[in-house]
Amino acid sequence: MEDGSFVRLLNSIRKVGIIEPVAVREKDGKYEIVSGQRRVYAAEILGMRSVPAIVYEVNDDEAAILTADSNLTFGEVEE
Repeated sequence: MEDGSFVRLLNSIRKVGIIEPVAVREKDGKYEIVSGQRRVYAAEILGMRSVPAIVYEVNDDEAAILTADSNLTFGEVEE
């Protein structure tokens, strides 16, 4: 997970913070990350105790689609 793009993400968050909120949903009284796992992992490494998030009301199928969509979008970005 800590490849070149992750190192760039880590450095960006260290410099300017998290600009794009992560997507979460409430499930079983807790929050589950739907999109933004890499940002949360980077924030944990940097010692951040919280991250900006948007709460979505989605079922399991919709959450899977959002997760897959965000992963596809991430994979298509080239520098």
